[in-house]
Amino acid sequence: MVAADDLAGLLRGRVEQPLSTVARWIVAREVVSVAWRARTLLPLFQFDLASARVRAPVATVVSELVDVFDDGELARWFAEPNVLLGNISPVQRISADPGAVLAAARADRFIARG
Repeated sequence: MVAADDLAGLLRGRVEQPLSTVARWIVAREVVSVAWRARTLLPLFQFDLASARVRAPVATVVSELVDVFDDGELARWFAEPNVLLGNISPVQRISADPGAVLAAARADRFIARG
């Protein structure tokens, strides 16, 4: 986890306006973020810091779930074991098998919508 302002610092020199970039990602709910102790925290797994971008598989999964989960639920979805992924958390599986994580997200979106 990294604070939003610290993430902006990590992106400095890679994007023109790092704080604005991070703020835009958060406001548009393009990334997983949680409020904690008056700070916004973001899990680092979702970023490719070398390219200063959100990792494409993560962005795709977030877009599947953002309409049915609030920020805390979305963060928990990535962190908790998922039965559809063999009781492995999405964050542990997304690099090795992004398609399976996307399928799990689609199933869980369907379930959440009822």
